[in-house]
Amino acid sequence: MSSSNEEQAKVLSIIRMVTALISMIASIAMIVLISRSPRKLSTTLNRLLAGLSVSDIISSSAMSFASLPMPKNTPNVWMPLGNIRTCEAQGFLFTLGGIASPFYNAGICIFFLLKVRYSMSDNNIRTKVEPFLHGIPILTGSFSVYFLIMDFFNPAYSVCTISDYPRYCAPNPNVPCERGEGKDDNWIVISTLCLLGVIIPCVIFGTMTTLYITVRMQEQRMARYGMGSLTSIRGNTSSVQSRRQSRRDSTASLQSRRGSRRGSAARQSRYVKVTMHRALAYSGAWLITFTFPAIEVWQICFKQTQPSYLLRILNAIFHPLQGFFNFLVFIHPRIISARQMNPEISLYQAVRSASTTKLTMPFSRRNTKRSHNSMVVRSVHDVVRNGELGDSADP
Repeated sequence: MSSSNEEQAKVLSIIRMVTALISMIASIAMIVLISRSPRKLSTTLNRLLAGLSVSDIISSSAMSFASLPMPKNTPNVWMPLGNIRTCEAQGFLFTLGGIASPFYNAGICIFFLLKVRYSMSDNNIRTKVEPFLHGIPILTGSFSVYFLIMDFFNPAYSVCTISDYPRYCAPNPNVPCERGEGKDDNWIVISTLCLLGVIIPCVIFGTMTTLYITVRMQEQRMARYGMGSLTSIRGNTSSVQSRRQSRRDSTASLQSRRGSRRGSAARQSRYVKVTMHRALAYSGAWLITFTFPAIEVWQICFKQTQPSYLLRILNAIFHPLQGFFNFLVFIHPRIISARQMNPEISLYQAVRSASTTKLTMPFSRRNTKRSHNSMVVRSVHDVVRNGELGDSADP
């Protein structure tokens, strides 16, 4: 191993260690915040976020060891201190969490779409949809057991994953493969790559596009509804001019109804906007972390070329950081709420307050028959302040 290659391998391994540890800590903090939130794991969204965080913890914990679990004397890697069993353990955890995480991302997008586009109640989502949103990530993640049995987990460049051993022996007839032979033609490997590289992006981009179009259409309908209400109000006002004594009372009543309708429409519009922005933010976290690994896999599998050192650096930086980005999306509404409650505090103090303060329910649950307007008010409050979308948030 040349000195330049050794230095590159060292840099990549250290970067992956650091970013993976950051992501793992962020995912743990996210689970802690969910457990301290008013609704804890009683909502579908919080359970999906908890599943996403657990998946990231599994994969990040594996990546945090970088090349250390690889067998000793493995060429072209930095500080291999393990054996084939430690390498298999790392590859198993890395693949298990790495497969489950994108499916949970897609599940979160589907959840937001069902809430906004189809106005599905939390009870229907919980009983009819949520079992699949958890079952599919667990089922596909269990493919790791099959890969482990088939000896597909072997040393790669900076982490043990699905690979042949020695590296790139499969396309080279002059180098016999000791492990991992046949992975390129295995239908489960191919199906997994298709799911992660084709199906998941289509689901995420499709749901986000549909959600954006839906929000735009709702805003246009709300604008038309507001103009219609104003027109009807003017007609009613002119019809009661003959009664001078009751004119003021009628006008005040109509203005009150107009304000109520406009306020409800404004709150509903804010609700769907906040929901769309959160969905886009979680999708953006997925896109940032999986773009560079996808490019690297595409170059290796389809172009039969080695990725550049720059691409490997970007992969080592961003791929392990999904948990960190998810944490930023989750805590952002709490930071905004903390600064609104106390505008004089610094950003660091707002982050500290959002991370350590246990939030309380903003409304009492004593009255079980709440109006639709109060439900929308509570929905906006929970999404903006707590970052939650709970059972009372049905639009």
